[in-house]
Amino acid sequence: MTKPKIVVLASGEGSLLQALIDQESLLNYQIDLVISDNPQAKALERAAEADIETRLILEKEFSDRASWQQALLETLIDHEPKLIVLAGFMRILPESVVKRFTNQILNSHPSLLPKYRGLAAVAQALAAGDSETGATLHLVDQGVDTGPIVEQVVVRVLPQDTNQELHQRIKLAEQALLPKIVHSLVTHGYQVHDGRVVINH
Repeated sequence: MTKPKIVVLASGEGSLLQALIDQESLLNYQIDLVISDNPQAKALERAAEADIETRLILEKEFSDRASWQQALLETLIDHEPKLIVLAGFMRILPESVVKRFTNQILNSHPSLLPKYRGLAAVAQALAAGDSETGATLHLVDQGVDTGPIVEQVVVRVLPQDTNQELHQRIKLAEQALLPKIVHSLVTHGYQVHDGRVVINH
């Protein structure tokens, strides 16, 4: 039986992608393609080592931003993913992609949304003196980290935490959660109600 296909977008180290790769044989999804906007992304190496197709789509290789956006959209449409997963993709998705794949794009953000949207979320939690923070898996909409929430995981903030130490523990929590949530979303389906995602059972 064919597993539901997902496409992963990643710009950097690819630790979230690796978590998906490591669990792929145990869970009900198949990573069909990894797209990056960074030729140095280690995510591309991780995908190649796992025999997953990769695509590098660089804006500088197109005549303008609109052409880059169209190339990204067409690539995604060609692969017909059940779910698109942003695993450390460091660009705002084009409106055309978000509209075409409404409620089919999953992002992981290192805070307990709606707290600390956007960049430097971990540093903001430390600066605020929060006793706990965490990660949020949410669907992508037109805003920045404003889409319907799927699941959250809490990470305690320790008194001696540096930004790097806290961020690393949040990453580990994200890596543990993401494959399970991808599996549940593509296996059972889901509905969006009042800004939250309800997975069918």
